[in-house]
Amino acid sequence: MTPRRRDSATIKDVAREAGVSYSTVSRALNDSPLVNDRTKRKILTVAKRLNYRPNVHAQGLARGRSHMLGFVVPDLRGTLLMEVVEGAERALAEAGYRALLLHTEWELEIEKEHVEYLRSSRIGGAILCPIGRDEEVPWLRRLAREGFPVVLVDRYFPRLEASHVVTDNVLGGRLATEHLLRREHRSIVCLSDAESHLVTSLADRMQGFRETAGEAGLGPDQAKVVTFDLQSEVPREFPTLRRLLEGSQRPRAIFAVNDIFAMAVYQTMSRMGISSGEIDLVGFDDARMAPFMPLPWSSVAQPKEDIGRRAAQILIEMIDRGSGHIVRESLPPSLIVR
Repeated sequence: MTPRRRDSATIKDVAREAGVSYSTVSRALNDSPLVNDRTKRKILTVAKRLNYRPNVHAQGLARGRSHMLGFVVPDLRGTLLMEVVEGAERALAEAGYRALLLHTEWELEIEKEHVEYLRSSRIGGAILCPIGRDEEVPWLRRLAREGFPVVLVDRYFPRLEASHVVTDNVLGGRLATEHLLRREHRSIVCLSDAESHLVTSLADRMQGFRETAGEAGLGPDQAKVVTFDLQSEVPREFPTLRRLLEGSQRPRAIFAVNDIFAMAVYQTMSRMGISSGEIDLVGFDDARMAPFMPLPWSSVAQPKEDIGRRAAQILIEMIDRGSGHIVRESLPPSLIVR
């Protein structure tokens, strides 16, 4: 009896219809020379008629390797990691892989659970945007010892021997500061996260700011760093920013270490009735929405898709050569002036 055609037949359906064993179907679909051409053509014809689609995950498990690779991120609420993921997915697809995307919600235990799930599923490696906590370092070292390939993106750990692909954030901080100096500002505020010292991407941007301001002769009072906890201040409409922008000491130039902070500055300016011409604002990331805002700020553009593409390529290299194959890349940013 011919099996009823359905959306996805199984290999058992193909074997039954073709009158051969499951192993013969598997060999034919993999173009094995152990199956003669006549049988191979018959099996392929039956598979096409039954709309058979191979279970690549199951095939990977049988070989001890999956065609899936992991991508583990804290969240996708910003645009940075969205575009990094897009670049990685394209590179993985070109190499015959697919990405399984998992979110950690900024929780280390969830991050560990996700990676252990990937390992138990025999998924061959992962691209990871770490939370940035010191507690991750021993765990990542253990993964490397146990042979699970991981490539870090966006941030890294200076004392960890691990592959990573990041933006040259020190250069990015320099580009932003040099732009404001060219506009003849002699007093600049760098606006950063309260825990920026824990995240290398932000700490490196602040380093670029401080070095460039110092080389231009700006002292600590002229090159200030103001930090705040954005998430906790959202319900209160950013009291730190309101204090910064009110009064006669209002800064004329602000370097925000990411475009989310730049947007918070813009919202605060709007609520306080401050016009766009009163403050030169430079962000970081060149978020997709930045050009469409009523106050389109200048921004340091990260090569987001290139970061994802290179991370995917390096991960595949590590799978082929072993997790001891360490590659560290820092890609140059560019300044977008608006």
